[in-house]
Amino acid sequence: MEPTESEQSEFALTFAKSLVAGDYESAYKMLSASLREELSLTQLKQTYERMVNYFETSPDYIELVDGVWRDEYSEDVWAYVSIGDDGHLEAVMVAMTQESEDLVIREIHWGRP
Repeated sequence: MEPTESEQSEFALTFAKSLVAGDYESAYKMLSASLREELSLTQLKQTYERMVNYFETSPDYIELVDGVWRDEYSEDVWAYVSIGDDGHLEAVMVAMTQESEDLVIREIHWGRP
């Protein structure tokens, strides 16, 4: 059964919250098998930390922007999650898909456009 829009939104938020909390292992477990082959746990941590390293304080703002949307050319569902502190804003945009019965993140775009 395909996840609902609400479940997909919560999944994307949980991923971002795990990154902000420094729980990289939980965030890593949310990745698809193919993405885990391309991106190690250490690389996930380093990429996130590079994205927010100029923040003056720890991020305290996490928000899903405009819900989720389906890719018209694939089965992916995308979500854009803002991550910020007082005065700075970045984001992760994730493509989610089904892998067996599980919702997983197949692709990550780091930083605001």
